[in-house]
Amino acid sequence: MSTPRVLESLLVAMVTTVVIFVASMTLGECRDLASPTTSNNSTAPVSLNENVINSTIRQFFCPNKTYNDMATLFSNSQEVAIHQLFHQDVFRWG
Repeated sequence: MSTPRVLESLLVAMVTTVVIFVASMTLGECRDLASPTTSNNSTAPVSLNENVINSTIRQFFCPNKTYNDMATLFSNSQEVAIHQLFHQDVFRWG
C-alpha cells in the first residue's frame, strides 16, 4: 500500500470521528431518562431487554439522570440504534 493511500485513510477516519464528536456536542440534546415502568404482567425477558437498552445510553457531557440522544445513536451499533429509535420510550420526538 502506498503512503498517500494510508494518509488518505487516516484523514477520512479522523474527519469522521471529529464530525461525529462535534455533532453529538452541538446537535445532541440532554434528555431525561424515562423511569422504568413496572407492571404485574412484566416478564423477565422484558426487564432484561430494558437493562440492555439502558446500558447502551450515553451520558456524553449531560448531567446525571439524563442522556445525549445524538451520542447514544452515534456510539452504538446499527441494530441497537434502530431498536432505540423505534422501541424505546426514552426517545420522544417533539
